[in-house]
Amino acid sequence: MNNKRWWMVVVALLLAGLVAWRWLARTPAQAEDQNRAGAEAGATPAAVAKVERKDLAETLTISGAFKPFQDVDVHAKVPGYIRRISVDVGDHVKEGQTIAELEIPALAARTRFVAADDFGPRYATTTSRTGTARPG
Repeated sequence: MNNKRWWMVVVALLLAGLVAWRWLARTPAQAEDQNRAGAEAGATPAAVAKVERKDLAETLTISGAFKPFQDVDVHAKVPGYIRRISVDVGDHVKEGQTIAELEIPALAARTRFVAADDFGPRYATTTSRTGTARPG
C-alpha cells in the first residue's frame, strides 16, 4: 500500500509539473507583452493628431414622421359657418383660448327678430352717467 501511495504522489507531481511547464511556455498576449520595442523605452503607444482650431458644429438630417401626442376633435355647440380661425396647425393653445369665430345665421335672424319686436326696446340696456348698465 505504501508503494501505491508513492506512485500516486509521483503521478500528481508529474501532472503538476506538466501544467506549470505549459503555463510558463505560453505566448503572452499583446497587452501582457512587456518585451515590445515601445514598452522597453517606457513609451506607451497612443493615437495623436495635430491640434487645429475649428467650429464645433455638425448637422444631421434625418427623415421621419411626427405623430401627435393626442388627437382632439373639435365640434361647435351650434350649427353655423366659420367666420375667422385664430390658430394654425401646430400652434400651442391654452385652455379658454378662442380658436375660431362662428357665424350663426339662425341666431342672427333671431336677434334681429327680437330687436324689431315691440318688446325689444323695453329689454334694451342703457348706460347712466356713472358708466354702469341698467335696464331701460
